[in-house]
Amino acid sequence: MDSDYAGTLTAKADSWPGLFAMPNAMMGMSIMLHSAVRKRSVVINGRRTSVSLEDRFWDSLRTITKAEGLTIEAFISRINDARDTKNLSSGIRIAILEYVQQKGFNQW
Repeated sequence: MDSDYAGTLTAKADSWPGLFAMPNAMMGMSIMLHSAVRKRSVVINGRRTSVSLEDRFWDSLRTITKAEGLTIEAFISRINDARDTKNLSSGIRIAILEYVQQKGFNQW
């Protein structure tokens, strides 16, 4: 299947048969196939490091930290201190997913 990775693909029930079952509420929604990965420097517990995340995760970090009254670096420091993964970027993605799941999708 040819796809434009810079664009979106409209999800339909027969788009990828057998790959995943999509709830009826999601039919017709656009799904982003690709998001640019950005590397940014952050200071975590006094040490500078770089973090690579897709734009959508950086956007989510800004939304979460604004809602929680934290800086991005303070939020990432909390994730770093509590993470179970070796990879900080993976730990951040997991933390964002858990945050959204805990808050409920209706508030997001």
